[in-house]
Amino acid sequence: MKRKNPWIAAILNFLFQGIGFIYLETTPFIVIGSVLFLYTLIGTAITWSTLLNPLTVVSTFVSAFIWAALGYVCAEYVNKCALQPPPSVPSEHMPPPAPPPPAPTPSPKIHCVYCGAENSTVAIFCQKCGKKIVKPT
Repeated sequence: MKRKNPWIAAILNFLFQGIGFIYLETTPFIVIGSVLFLYTLIGTAITWSTLLNPLTVVSTFVSAFIWAALGYVCAEYVNKCALQPPPSVPSEHMPPPAPPPPAPTPSPKIHCVYCGAENSTVAIFCQKCGKKIVKPT
């Protein structure tokens, strides 16, 4: 995804509320920008006669500055998200995963000649009866 200039998003949102969000080209922001732009167009058409009121002019400029700031912040957010790889794609900067540990090799067993219990070949005494293990020769 191509990086977006936050200042362009801010200026577009200042001039035409919602167009700066559409400029970001991500689905949630396109939807928000389209709804905001349509709302602004409809609201302007309905209240056209009151646009010359000084209070309306001031509130329009304040609103435009707020939407411009939001456009700038959202562009920074989109750029930050574009720099991060998706979680399923390994980054070339990440070390490769460690190989799995080797499977433990079973130690050979020896049976006690007195009780038949299974013991390790390194055992000297039987774990069950305690007698000295006789090792085969």
